[in-house]
Amino acid sequence: MATIKSFKHAVDGTVYEVGDSVVVHPQAGDEPYVGKIQSIELRGRRHKIHVLWYYRPEETAGGRKMFHGKYELFTSNHEDEIDEATIRSKAFVFPLDQYMSLAEANPRCFFTRVHYCPSSKRFTPKEQEHYCLCRHPYNPDYPMIQCDVCDEWYHTECLGISEADCVDNFVAHGHPTTTQAKRPRTDLEQHSLFWQQTH
Repeated sequence: MATIKSFKHAVDGTVYEVGDSVVVHPQAGDEPYVGKIQSIELRGRRHKIHVLWYYRPEETAGGRKMFHGKYELFTSNHEDEIDEATIRSKAFVFPLDQYMSLAEANPRCFFTRVHYCPSSKRFTPKEQEHYCLCRHPYNPDYPMIQCDVCDEWYHTECLGISEADCVDNFVAHGHPTTTQAKRPRTDLEQHSLFWQQTH
């Protein structure tokens, strides 16, 4: 048995290296699994790969919430050994800020911002920054618009407007106009909202 840093897939010739994320064939009816290669062992003519699994929100104790993105994954400490034949393709997992800067994502692109421990069912960090009147963490699947006065971000859906209605200058109801000094955020949940365009 030898430990190696990379191998060429026997089926399609793709080269996989330690540190790569991979899409793994699921059981019937399940979503494909995603894991990160930790080590590769050569056993005879076969490659055995040790991976740390990523978890989808619905696979955790808390389940999927409204603020979880379609392509969101959680890092974990759950490690398994898999056979190279179970690997379908490479995956690309980014921190949220890098994911948001991608010019174009595809179904093999994912993002992560939280670590999940399956044994303790705990998340790290426990809390995330909240936005909008709904006070939910950021979800890149939902368009948002920023108030020019308080710098708070709002979901266009919560405002009842479409992306096409978004304007360059937006002020949440109850705030001074953009010609006045900005002030710290107050209890915005008590305000209704309106949007306006400054000419």
